[in-house]
Amino acid sequence: MNKLIIQKEFFSYLTVFILTAIIAIPSYMSISLFPFVVFIVGVIALLYRISLGLAFFLISIVASSDIAYNLGKEDSIGISSIFTTSIGPINLSVLWTLIIVCFLFSKELKNRELDKRLFLISSFLVVYSVLGVQYIGLQGSRWISDFAYFVNAICGITIVKYLIDTRYQPGISRLFEDTKLICMVFSSKMLIQTLHALYILREFSFTNYLSESGIYLSCFFIPFVIVFRNKFKSNIVFYLCLFTPMLANFISAARGRVIIILFSIIVTLVILRKVKILIYIVPVVILSFFLVQSYAPEYFNYMLWKMTSFEIGGDSSQSSTVRFIEFVNILMAHFEKGYSLLIGLGFGSYFDSTNYPFPFGLYGTGSYPDVWIQNDTFFKPHGSWQFIFMKFGLLGFLIVFAYLPILAYRKFVLLMSSSTEKGIMLASLASIIPLYLTNFTSKLQIMSALIVGIIIYLKVNNE
Repeated sequence: MNKLIIQKEFFSYLTVFILTAIIAIPSYMSISLFPFVVFIVGVIALLYRISLGLAFFLISIVASSDIAYNLGKEDSIGISSIFTTSIGPINLSVLWTLIIVCFLFSKELKNRELDKRLFLISSFLVVYSVLGVQYIGLQGSRWISDFAYFVNAICGITIVKYLIDTRYQPGISRLFEDTKLICMVFSSKMLIQTLHALYILREFSFTNYLSESGIYLSCFFIPFVIVFRNKFKSNIVFYLCLFTPMLANFISAARGRVIIILFSIIVTLVILRKVKILIYIVPVVILSFFLVQSYAPEYFNYMLWKMTSFEIGGDSSQSSTVRFIEFVNILMAHFEKGYSLLIGLGFGSYFDSTNYPFPFGLYGTGSYPDVWIQNDTFFKPHGSWQFIFMKFGLLGFLIVFAYLPILAYRKFVLLMSSSTEKGIMLASLASIIPLYLTNFTSKLQIMSALIVGIIIYLKVNNE
């Protein structure tokens, strides 16, 4: 392969790393004005050129941190990003998302034809908004939060539709290049996060680094790198994109996250039917394991404990009990309403523990805000799948966890074996269920919706 092409991809990674660092590092430093700078630059870029504005938006979403970095005790390191900075009651990421949705919808309406799938999704937004009106008086902020969940979904789907209709016609190869760009951003963010974890380990004494939510995107990007291993021109870039998310997951151990990432990797390997791909994966895993053991033994010991222990009757089983009681009470709420079992309770809805009380006190456990416990109104259950089942009923649950995976598999089978689209669809198929089990933040909601957009709008050979 041409040496200049290899060098170009490597320098592209370095450029992406610098851009990611410019966006990510100020959030660790809690520079309060910087998120406004990112937001304003993004809006100007959108007005100047839509594709440029969308690219900057996605880069900013992946590069920005969204959760304070817990030190394993009561202390935490505050962050300042588009996810944590607000204008009035609306944070910058939601406002940015609303602007993009309105902007792209106006483009659709200029053509005097709204795509029927976008129309259907928008109709759901109206229906669930109306269903939830009855709950606004209890805690209006929860209605807004649930509304934002759906807007994030519409944003991701609309972005993909716009790009497929414009930028990716007729050259679908751009889809791979753009996805690889975001993959480089993700890899850079995981490297920066790992360096941050090592830095604060020198300043504080603790055992566990609780990562921001973007690390769950490993479910998509690791399969993506595996599928397109031969399309990376630089081996250094390929291994960086594979190595950095694995290293970050060793640094910040979470049993559930490891399970769903393994699930996405196994799905990819089973469908590809190429065991030899393990020769790329196993050395990276071993190297990550060794580096964490050597340079961050506190994290390493916590990871081993996390992966090898489960206390029956301890915190872990109490957490499982909370989730079980949540599900039973949500199910009973659906039975009492009747209609909601099918279509859900809507935005701002809640469940209570009247039918099945919690067998232990909830105060001081961190499971819910005290005001929810006091009023016996729980607006957000643990686990995204329970959230979807409560708010959107069996209809929403089956669309996400049955229809979309089946549609992705059907399109994967129909796509040409050597096509870029087939590889993108495989990465989407491997990650759609894991991400919708965990999309508890705006970042994950937008990114998982992008995958939904790919599944819905990527055309197969005979379409």
